[in-house]
Amino acid sequence: AAHDGAADHGALIRARVRCILTDAGHEARTAADAAQALALLQPEEPVDILFTDINLGDDKPNGLALASEAVQMRKGLKLIYTTGAVLTDGMPEFA
Repeated sequence: AAHDGAADHGALIRARVRCILTDAGHEARTAADAAQALALLQPEEPVDILFTDINLGDDKPNGLALASEAVQMRKGLKLIYTTGAVLTDGMPEFA
C-alpha cells in the first residue's frame, strides 16, 4: 500500500480524503496545517504522495510553499494539488 499524506484546512475534507484513500487500499495520514504535514515528512515516516490544498486558509506556508519544502525534504515525493479556488496560476513544476 502506498503511504499518503493529506494537508487541507477543512476537517471534513481531510476526513473524506482519508476515507477515500483508505478505501482504495492506501495508508493515509492527515494534517490540519503545513507544520503538521511537514512533521509527517520526517525521515522515519514513510510518505509516497503529498495531497495538499493550494490554499491552506490563513496558514503559512500555503500549499504551494508546503509542496516546495516537502520535495526539498523528500526528493522524488509525488504531489497532488487540489483547490476550491478559481486561480491556480503560478503553480510551479517540481522536477
